[in-house]
Amino acid sequence: MFGSMNTRLLACLLTIFAFSSCSKIHESDKPSTPAVTADSLIHIEEAFSKLSEDKGFHTALKSYMASDATKLVEGHYPIVGSDSIAKILVSRPDTGVIMTWKPRKADIAASGDLGYTWGDWMFRPKHAKAGDTAYGNYFTIWKRQGDGSWKWVLDGGNTTPKP
Repeated sequence: MFGSMNTRLLACLLTIFAFSSCSKIHESDKPSTPAVTADSLIHIEEAFSKLSEDKGFHTALKSYMASDATKLVEGHYPIVGSDSIAKILVSRPDTGVIMTWKPRKADIAASGDLGYTWGDWMFRPKHAKAGDTAYGNYFTIWKRQGDGSWKWVLDGGNTTPKP
């Protein structure tokens, strides 16, 4: 009687052990992803602004835009989707103007797939005269894409007095 009970108990313990060891994920089995920090979003935001300065605001917006992006524009309804945003951009040429910005803060979710930046922007004609420059604040919500790149999914801002 005790022999068969011990055998059954041993069989149960071995089964539990086998299933528990199968379900463990070892550190070496996890997909490796580069460390994501708020500084990485600051660098992306700075490159985004540099592209705007060098190639134009519209080129920069399109280069860093996710397909499901939403653009909030002061005084207008939100523009939803990259195709809709691209149509608006085409209807408003950005030649002859320079749009730049400087991030002041960034943060990233613990999951590493969503983050935000905010800061100050400046908009001016390429040949600006005194009083031609506009200023404001912006925010950008960033989402990490399947390929590891970051694209903006929500962008907006407001005008402010000259700093």
